[in-house]
Amino acid sequence: MPNEQRKAYLAALGFSLIIGFSFLASKIALRSASPADILSYRFFFAFFALLLVLLLRPSRLGLHKKDLLRILPLSLFYPLGFFSLQLLGLQKVSSAQAAIIQASIPFLTLVLATVFLKEKSSGRQRFFMALSLSGVLLIALWTQKGKIAESPWGMVLLFLSAIASASNMVLIRKFSRRYSAFSLAALAIFSGFLVFGAASLGEHLYQGTLASYFSPLQDWPFLLSVIFLGIFSTLGTALLSNYALTRMEASRMSIFQHLSTVISILAGILFLDETLSPVQVLGAVLIVAGVMGTQKRTRSFGADPAGSLKKD
Repeated sequence: MPNEQRKAYLAALGFSLIIGFSFLASKIALRSASPADILSYRFFFAFFALLLVLLLRPSRLGLHKKDLLRILPLSLFYPLGFFSLQLLGLQKVSSAQAAIIQASIPFLTLVLATVFLKEKSSGRQRFFMALSLSGVLLIALWTQKGKIAESPWGMVLLFLSAIASASNMVLIRKFSRRYSAFSLAALAIFSGFLVFGAASLGEHLYQGTLASYFSPLQDWPFLLSVIFLGIFSTLGTALLSNYALTRMEASRMSIFQHLSTVISILAGILFLDETLSPVQVLGAVLIVAGVMGTQKRTRSFGADPAGSLKKD
């Protein structure tokens, strides 16, 4: 395996690992603040870390005004569209039902990448992608125990968030030929910092509860959780996923999101004393097998070679 490709897989694995633990951090943070405030804190710490990087390496960004206008649509899909739609949807349906919808992201990415990027996949890879998807669905349906969605509108919102995530991966794959992974991540974080921060603070000012906005910071578990969500789960995953997308197909990268489901289950067992059922074990095996099978390269893929893409 070429060195650049190996680095891309390590970045994708790091992305899955952080996303898996982000669910644990989110559960801890939700004990002290609302989802809207958590998003605000999340992007504040991500933006703060981004500023530190730019202070240390001011030439790292390398974007001009015309570049900002060209890639600004990225932020409409992620983080603005994805997080906003997901937040609204989660208020209406359970987390297990949300997992079912979010499991469609790799399939949606495959469709969009095939249409817009002309990426190709083999029948074997589509089989392993379906195998990984079945593992996610098995875990989610077992958790939900066969219940149907109480709000079809909530399911629609979550499906739109999945489309936003898939569109973001395809657009990053396209723009990564011209811009660095760091530049694309910086724009997403800056837009999230402005929009989510302004929305949360504006709501508190309107309700006259501005003092309560800062009170969760006195809780150490909450503070550590939002620092992790901001620096690692927002800035870190953006850099890792964008780097991986410069060197692998969007459809391949998207399947790593399923692996985060397994990591999330293990994190819950280790830190929240959650139990592991035989169905979850079977689902985890299917996910891992699907991820491994999907990543085996075949000649049927028509992606650009790593050397043709812009490197950080």
